[in-house]
Parts: sequence; structure tokens; C-alpha cells
Amino acid sequence: MAIFLIISLVIVLIAVIFAVQNAAPVTVALLQFKFESSLALVLLSTFAAGVLVGLIGLTPTLLKRRVEVARLKKNLQQLQKSGGKPEPDQDSDEHPLPPLA
Repeated sequence: MAIFLIISLVIVLIAVIFAVQNAAPVTVALLQFKFESSLALVLLSTFAAGVLVGLIGLTPTLLKRRVEVARLKKNLQQLQKSGGKPEPDQDSDEHPLPPLA
């Protein structure tokens, strides 16, 4: 826990130094829209937007894995109730796990 706090403080310190050193105003134009902001704010906003797009792209994979984990937990409970003997209608190769990336 303490190492996480130290790493977080170092990252915040680097971000503050970055923002102070890159305070020059820049104009951003997108289609017909134009706005002026500090370079640091534009870069950090772009980074945050990239992280958000990445998380949105991961959502289907995370949901599939959550469903798979729920199915496997259900199968485990059934196996534990039956004394470790699989039921005849279950096939272990029916739903193989995708490889971890």
C-alpha cells in the first residue's frame, strides 16, 4: 500500500512539473471548432481520451471473461455437490477458455 502511494505521488509530481513547463497557449482546430488552451491541458486531455477509448475497446472482452468465470464457478459448485463426478451432459471441451493476453 505504501509503495502504491509513493508511486502515485511521483506520478502526480511529474504531471505538475509537466503542466508548469508546458503552459504555452496553443490553438486546437477540429473541423469548424477552434479553441485555445495550454499545451499541457491539450496533451493530458488527449491522453485521457485515448485511455477512455482503450477501456471502451476492452469492455466486450472483459464482459466475456466475466460471463465465462460465472459459468465456471457454477460448474465448480455442481461438481462439488456431486462429489467431483461430472454430470453426463457436461463436456469440458465445449467452452474452452481463450488464452490470456
